[in-house]
Amino acid sequence: MHFRVERVNALLQSALGGILRKYYREEAMAITLTRVVSSNDLRHVNIYVSLLGDENAQKKVWRWLRCKKSELRRRLSREVVLKFSPELQFAIDDSHQEELRVSSLLAEIAAEDQVDGNLNSSPQT
Repeated sequence: MHFRVERVNALLQSALGGILRKYYREEAMAITLTRVVSSNDLRHVNIYVSLLGDENAQKKVWRWLRCKKSELRRRLSREVVLKFSPELQFAIDDSHQEELRVSSLLAEIAAEDQVDGNLNSSPQT
């Protein structure tokens, strides 16, 4: 990825986070912008979000976010001046949940190994 695109990604993430905090304070509390990935021509932007709360709360915030997409794009185009106002595409970033799942699996394996180790190292009569 080009250095310029990376800088624009960081700028877009920062600006969008600021817009959410400034104009949509209550909804923004449940949204974490984890990553922004732009196309090389900067016309399309994938915004990865992590949503807090239970499943119903996440669905509600996800619907809200998708409904506000054009308004967020308009506000973002005022904050970050680019040749084209990029098309925003939101996606759920479930990497944190995946990390938790892998961690729990590793802990389970470690617990099984410990039990197996205790069985193998017990003195035999």
